[in-house]
Amino acid sequence: MTPVTLLSFLNYINLEYIIYFAIPTIYYFLSQNITLRIKYILLFIFIISSIVLKLKIPLSEIRDYPTYAKVMADKGYKHLALLDIIYEPYLMLLSKFLLKILSISKLLELYYSIMFFVSILFFSWLAFVKDIQPWKRAILFNLFFTLFTFVLLRNSIACFILAFYFYLSSKSIKSYLLYSSIIFHISVFPIILFDFFKKRKLDYYIILVFVFILICILFLFFDHSSFLYSKFQDFKSRSHLYNYTFHNIVFFLTLLFFLCLWFYFKNILNNYFYTLIFITYLMLYFFNPVIGFRFSFYIFLYLLMNTKLFFNSKIESILNRYSFLFILVGFLSFKLFLFA
Repeated sequence: MTPVTLLSFLNYINLEYIIYFAIPTIYYFLSQNITLRIKYILLFIFIISSIVLKLKIPLSEIRDYPTYAKVMADKGYKHLALLDIIYEPYLMLLSKFLLKILSISKLLELYYSIMFFVSILFFSWLAFVKDIQPWKRAILFNLFFTLFTFVLLRNSIACFILAFYFYLSSKSIKSYLLYSSIIFHISVFPIILFDFFKKRKLDYYIILVFVFILICILFLFFDHSSFLYSKFQDFKSRSHLYNYTFHNIVFFLTLLFFLCLWFYFKNILNNYFYTLIFITYLMLYFFNPVIGFRFSFYIFLYLLMNTKLFFNSKIESILNRYSFLFILVGFLSFKLFLFA
């Protein structure tokens, strides 16, 4: 095949599709239990491939970029209300300072770069964690790499912090890392609250917690001056643009997955922490499918980063053997989530 023919072939099949398929494939092999020498080689290829992909993606075309730019324009140059600071201290306070020296586009480029760096760091670490099975690493990567690396500017860092905390918690390692996640996104508040009560006996405290959560939801989402209210109105006004058929299918598949794991690991998951975040997920989904979908990330991270959730050796072997099938999920995630 001549160079001209090869170039024509690559143009025909779309070079971006090759990258979309190559990165999940590389990470699949990286996540396997192989020699350290090969792992380091694959890690280098994975990082370089990810950098190439980031350089090829126009920021202005990324899903939700216009929303982030609008938030910066609306809030960044104006006086911040207390609620704005409470919702997202990292984004709001830092933006207030940096917008004095950077344009909105440059500031967003900085945020996306920070997000990219943290994501690469996390998934590189994950590939070497021996007590998390390869199939779990494959699911985590293919479900979340696109979203957490290129799309969700607000809550991706909070997700990484929670994922690492869940891992430490499952190994009974005490850490206060969880509390730092509130700096990045208000949605982690129920997780922090439920974690505080997870060792308590079910009593009136839990009822008070639910009442408090309901008050918070009403307060945060229906205070007309708040950012979350405007975000909810934005979801509502654009509801006709969302493919709720997709969200409904994902919801029922997710629900089935969560319930199956609960029945199989009932002795581990039959606790107030898992039960409460699961109920919160159901409440948020029926409140708004998009909000519920995004909250489900926390439950997936809790389940997949839990080192105690281990099937018998035969099932684990089957899951590891067929984990290459998740590569397709990774490929589709680029197509579904990357661009609006």
